[in-house]
Amino acid sequence: MILQSVHAETIIIFDDIHWSDGMEKAWDEIRKNPSVTCSIDLFFMGMIFFRPEFREKQDFRIRF
Repeated sequence: MILQSVHAETIIIFDDIHWSDGMEKAWDEIRKNPSVTCSIDLFFMGMIFFRPEFREKQDFRIRF
């Protein structure tokens, strides 16, 4: 439902993306969505971007 409201400036933050197998599966599906141009996995949370000027889809994992 939320995809109907996103635009180029939208950033969505998801909490506990590695909390359970179900959450990891959901995160994987979300970041693979064709509308998503960039994902950042910070382990405890994930960020999704929809910037059309990002020419190639990018997925980052940052561990600290």
